Amino acid sequence: MTPHSNWLANSLLGKAGRITWALIPAILACLSGSLAAQNNPPAPAASAGAFKQDFLWSSATTNRLRLAGFLDYSYVAAGDVKYYGTKGHSEAETFHLAVTGEIPLTDRWYVPLGIGSENIWMNSVVGAPVPDQINTLRFNAGLGLRLNEQWTFAASLGPVLYALQDIESNDLGIVAMVNAAYRVRPNLLLSFGAAVNPDTDVVVFPAIGARWDIRTNLTLNLMFPKPGIIYRAAPRLSLFAGGGLNGATFRTDNQMASRTGLPQFNRALATYWDFHLGVGVEYQLIRRVFANLEGGYSLGRQIHYTRVHETVKFDPSPYVQAGLRFRF
Repeated sequence: MTPHSNWLANSLLGKAGRITWALIPAILACLSGSLAAQNNPPAPAASAGAFKQDFLWSSATTNRLRLAGFLDYSYVAAGDVKYYGTKGHSEAETFHLAVTGEIPLTDRWYVPLGIGSENIWMNSVVGAPVPDQINTLRFNAGLGLRLNEQWTFAASLGPVLYALQDIESNDLGIVAMVNAAYRVRPNLLLSFGAAVNPDTDVVVFPAIGARWDIRTNLTLNLMFPKPGIIYRAAPRLSLFAGGGLNGATFRTDNQMASRTGLPQFNRALATYWDFHLGVGVEYQLIRRVFANLEGGYSLGRQIHYTRVHETVKFDPSPYVQAGLRFRF
C-alpha cells in the first residue's frame, strides 16, 4: 500500500473506533428498552421527517410502555472559516443517536427517559478555535402526567457530559426540560415548552410547535427542531421538505491553545450550531422501522464560545444525511 492509502485506512479505522466507543451506552439502552417493549402492544408511529422531535416532545395518550429512537449520519461539505481573517475551510461529519422511553406508573402518570450522544468531526484550522472533534453524552429522566385526552405535561432533568475524553469536573452540566402537549382534535397537536441549560449561549430555549395532519397523506409539522411538510406518496414511502437544527454544547481539549496560539480557548465552553434546509425521502423497512435520506444546504454553521464571547462562522455549503428511526 502507498503511504497515502496507509494513512487513509488508519484514519477510517480510528474514526470507526471512536464512533463505536461513544455510542456503547446509547446502544445498550436501546437494546434494553427493546426487550422490555416486546410484550407490549405498539403505539402509533410518528410520520416521516418528525423523528428528532421525539427526544423533546411527548404526545402519548396511552399507558403502555413506549420506546422511540433514531440514529443519523450527516456530512457537510467544507466551508470557508470566518474568524478575524483566518484562511482555511472546515467540513463536518456528525453521528447522532438518541433513544427515549416512557414507563407507565399509573393510567395517568409516567416516567419519561432519554439518552443521546452527539459526535462531530471537523477539520481544525490554523489560528481559529475549530476543534478536531466534539463528543457529548446526555441523559434525562422525569415525570409526566396525562391529565385527560387533550392535555399531557412532562418535566425532566439530567446530566450532560461536554467531553468524553480526559473528563474533568467542569465537563459535567445539567439540562432541564418542561413541555406540554395539547391535542386540539385528532389531527391537530400543539406543543409548548422550554429547555434550560446555564452553559449554553441561549440559557432558556423556548419552543412552541404544532403538528397538523391536513389530509391522510399530507402533514404540516412545525415541531422543533425539524419543521417541514410531509407527503405520503405511497403506503411505505414519504417525501418531506423543511428545515433542521443540529447542535451540541461542549468543552475544548487541552491542546486548543497550542493549535491556535490563543490560551483562552483551552478547556473553553462552546456551543455548535448547524441550520439545515433540505428535502428528503423516507421508506418503511419493516413495521415501525424507517430509513431516510435527505440533502440540501447548511445555511448557518457556527461555534459560539460562551464565556470567551467569540464566534467562529462557516460559509454555507451543501450537506447529505442518512438515518434510521423506530418507534414502538
